[in-house]
Amino acid sequence: MENALIIVNEMLTQRGYTIQDSTEEDRIIALKPCGNKMITFFTNTPKFNVKNIQVYIALMNEIEIYHAIIVYKDGITAFTKKAIDQSTELKFELFSQQDLQYNITKHYLQPTFILMSREEIESFKANYGTKFPIMKKDDPIARFYDFQKGDIIRVIRSSIYGQGESINYRMIK
Repeated sequence: MENALIIVNEMLTQRGYTIQDSTEEDRIIALKPCGNKMITFFTNTPKFNVKNIQVYIALMNEIEIYHAIIVYKDGITAFTKKAIDQSTELKFELFSQQDLQYNITKHYLQPTFILMSREEIESFKANYGTKFPIMKKDDPIARFYDFQKGDIIRVIRSSIYGQGESINYRMIK
């Protein structure tokens, strides 16, 4: 759990979020660049179920936070996943502790991923069209950065021999 806490802190920082409160050991509250708050919950229950999510939903409504990351221990019931997927007012991101064993963005061969702004995307589509490689929304990197469908990502790969870099683009589907 301690390792997951470190990785989540790094993930929030890399997303550009500002951590506001991490005094409680089972949650972190952060401020997103747009000014909205989000919360991260850490649960140690063996199987994350509907009762757990109901507690989190009640707390989120009480403190008026509508985006949460939930880090669960072993598994999550199918019914709970379905309930989360059907939520329209609240946004949930699910990560198992196993998903957060290490920061996947820190491997020396991992390229840099930069989300293009809406203005850049419009200009890019006007000049190059919309036919280029995709990255699925459930790709580990897309999940790490919380890329959304329709986002265009600039992928910068540095040469391992120190001979420059290449730039590619991916659309999130």
